[in-house]
Amino acid sequence: MRITMPPEWFNPHGFKMEIGGTPIYQVIANNLLLIGSKQHQRDSSPTIAQLEIRAATPQGGFKVAWRITFTVGGECVQGDVHFSRDELRQAFGLLQPNSLVGEVALLNKRFNADRMVPGHFIRKGKFLNVPMPGTGIDGDPNISIFITNEMQAAVRELISNF
Repeated sequence: MRITMPPEWFNPHGFKMEIGGTPIYQVIANNLLLIGSKQHQRDSSPTIAQLEIRAATPQGGFKVAWRITFTVGGECVQGDVHFSRDELRQAFGLLQPNSLVGEVALLNKRFNADRMVPGHFIRKGKFLNVPMPGTGIDGDPNISIFITNEMQAAVRELISNF
């Protein structure tokens, strides 16, 4: 697979979001999807990132929570936001809206993005940031994910359960 250069707002740690010794991403109990990075022995960085997508019933949609641990002592950044079904599909490249208009079209152009919902996500091809673009360096209050086909399949499965 040929990977294009990531946008400047994407952190290279996003390439570490993968399946580990214990499943790092999986649909659990039909209503929870975990995507995360494991700490590699050869990597001196203590950063561990996790994205949790949970069906948000009864209000519908999905609660998307992220956490990035920066230090062994537990210094971290975390947050959560509510995604609609279509926002979740757009974030993982499973749905392309017909057109972009107004402010969102301007933001997409400004940040070199294919799709974004301000305060929820920004995506360029397979490069995703939740909840916003960043500087691309460590310490940003967002999580970068390189979207794999397996992640897309897991998101489809989660959505199909609700």
